[in-house]
Parts: sequence; C-alpha cells; structure tokens
Amino acid sequence: MVNLLNRVKLRNVPVLRYYIGCWRCWADFSGRARRREYLIFFIFNALILRGVYLLYMALAELTPMLSGDPSYALLLPVLVMLVPSLAVSSRRLHDCGYGAGWLIPLYLTPLIFLSWIFFLWPSRPEGDRFWDYPVEEWWEAY
Repeated sequence: MVNLLNRVKLRNVPVLRYYIGCWRCWADFSGRARRREYLIFFIFNALILRGVYLLYMALAELTPMLSGDPSYALLLPVLVMLVPSLAVSSRRLHDCGYGAGWLIPLYLTPLIFLSWIFFLWPSRPEGDRFWDYPVEEWWEAY
C-alpha cells in the first residue's frame, strides 16, 4: 500500500503529501498555499463526500431505516472539513496577495462559483508578506 501511494505523483510531488499537509495545519490561517495544494485538497474532499453519499445510498437500499434524506449522512463530514477548508482557502488567498478578510465577501456572494476565479489565480510575489519560507518548501516548515 505504501509503495502504491509513493507512485501516485503529480509533477514529482506526492499528491497525498499536499492533502495530508492541509490536515496537519487544519487551523493555521497564516502562510501560503499553492494552487496545486488548494485544488488537491478540494478534489480529495469532494471525492470523499461523494464516497460517503454513495455508501449511504447503498446502505439505504439494504436498510429501510436509512431511506430518509442523505443530507444527514453528509452533515458530519462537511462539518469536519469546514475549518480545514477555510484555512486552506485563507492560505490560498495569501498566496494570491490578498488577506483572509476576502473570504467573507467571496463566500457570501450569491454566485459562489465566481469566487473560484480568486482561488485559481497564479501566485504573486506580494504574498511573501504572509510567509517567510519559499512556497515550494511549505511542508518542511511543519
């Protein structure tokens, strides 16, 4: 299993290192997060939520007790992922050169998909004021 995880790479950087790194600094709103780290974290979380949903639906067919609304099954994983998601979003905005205060208007807009434009912008040198380490070596700081 470990050998298989070492083979999964994205441009010579292990994908799971980004995901686990986000969970290690789950409440750290300072620092920077590269675009790749942000996207990997949200893609993995979406896949996990999809897996929980499919598992719930499969169990709902077998057990009549679970035939209700699947949103209750997704409530716990979403609440667990809430603070780390806000933290990595804050660090991503820092990497783009913006402060974490931009999270409030970005998440409260009716068209929340427009906020992805901010998160997908390339890194800027202005983000250096939020972090002392080079961006490529973020996991070595922890």
